[in-house]
Amino acid sequence: MKEYDLNFYFDDNLQEVATNPGDMERYVHEQKIALSTAQNPLDRVKILGEIGVYLRILRQLSEAQDYLLKSLEIIARHQMELHLKVGQQIRLAHVYQWQGQFELSNSMFEELLRLSKTTDLGYLHDFIWQHAGKNHFDQLNWKKAHDCFQKALKLRELRKAPAEQIESSLQSIRATLQRMN
Repeated sequence: MKEYDLNFYFDDNLQEVATNPGDMERYVHEQKIALSTAQNPLDRVKILGEIGVYLRILRQLSEAQDYLLKSLEIIARHQMELHLKVGQQIRLAHVYQWQGQFELSNSMFEELLRLSKTTDLGYLHDFIWQHAGKNHFDQLNWKKAHDCFQKALKLRELRKAPAEQIESSLQSIRATLQRMN
C-alpha cells in the first residue's frame, strides 16, 4: 500500500484541516476499494469509521455521515462491543456538529456523557469530553466548552495520554479562554 500524508492540524476554530487533502482523498478512495472486498464485519466497521473521519476532515459531511451510519448498523446487527459503538457515535456526533445539526450532536454527546458515568469506556472517556467541548465551542457556549476541555485534560493526564492528546486539550482550553475574555 502506498504511503499517504494523512496529517492534519487544528485551525483557530479547533477543526481539523488536512495538510495534504489530495493524499487524504486518494487514501479514502483506496479504503473504499478495500471496503468493497472486506467480508469480516469488524474489518468493515473499522474501514467505514476511518473513511467517515477522513471525509469529515475533507468537509464531505453528508458522505461521512452515510459511512458512519453504516458502521453503526453493522455494529448493531452483529451486537459488537460497546467501545466500537461509542467510538463511531463520537465520530457521527462530530459530523452532525460540523453540519450545524446541534440538536442531534447535543443529544448524542449528552447520552455519551451519561454512559461514561456508569460504564468504563477507557480512553474513550476523555475523547467524549474533548469532543463534547468542541461541540459547545462551535455553538459559542464558552463556559461549557471550557469545562469539558478541563475535564478531558484531567482525564488525559490521569491516564498518561499521548502528548498530542494533552496538547489538543490545552490548545482547546487556550482557544476558549481567548474567546471568553
